[in-house]
Amino acid sequence: MNKLNSTIIDEANPKKWKLLYKIAGYAAIIMILIITVQIAIFTISPMPDSVESWFEMSHNNWLIGLIHLDFLYIIKT
Repeated sequence: MNKLNSTIIDEANPKKWKLLYKIAGYAAIIMILIITVQIAIFTISPMPDSVESWFEMSHNNWLIGLIHLDFLYIIKT
C-alpha cells in the first residue's frame, strides 16, 4: 500500500471524526432550544410599537429587552 492510499484510509476512519460529530450534534440541539425560547418570548411579549415602549420594556425587564433586540441571534451565530 502506498502512502497516498494509507492517508486516504486514515482520513476516512469514522473514529477520527466522532468528536466533531458530537460537537455538531450538541450545537444543533442548542440552536433548536434557542429558537424555541425566541418563539415563546416573541409570542408572549409582543414587539413594542414606539420608542417609548422600547425604553419602558427594557427598563421593566432587561432580559426581555435584550431578547427583543436579538441578543440570542448573537449567541446563535
